[in-house]
Amino acid sequence: MAKVLVVTAKEETERSDVLDVLRCRNSVVDALSSNGYDVGILEITKEDINHLNRLEAKILRHDPDCIFNLFEGFSDDSTKEVSFAIFLESLKIPFTGNGSMALYASLDKFLAKKLLAMEGVPVPQGVYLKHAVGNVIDLPCPAFIKPRFEDGSVGIDESFTGNK
Repeated sequence: MAKVLVVTAKEETERSDVLDVLRCRNSVVDALSSNGYDVGILEITKEDINHLNRLEAKILRHDPDCIFNLFEGFSDDSTKEVSFAIFLESLKIPFTGNGSMALYASLDKFLAKKLLAMEGVPVPQGVYLKHAVGNVIDLPCPAFIKPRFEDGSVGIDESFTGNK
């Protein structure tokens, strides 16, 4: 049976999105194991990402046929998700999830919106603010404000409705 390496980040945090990934990992490991797959687990640290030779050795030690990629970067740096996908592509080990280009495009909200619009997909009106200029109250409302380079819904606490 195939060897599958399930990969996640390892960091000390109580963030619910990070804890959800760990719960998901456990479910994936259980499902794969119960179906006869040889399953290994690799937790990637920030130190690993900064030393790719060491990370490569850690991965190859498992001799995986494929990688179940649940690595989403770190709480303070979502861009590492893209870097890791580029790294896996260079190793030529098949992995689940999107490739580096799709991950990059989805991590950059402004770029994703432009790409979708170029393909004829309707997208809501919006603006990209490089620096906070003026008062948020001056934005047309209702407004939905999110960080350009964050993963998923990270950084979104409440939408601004602006009672004008």
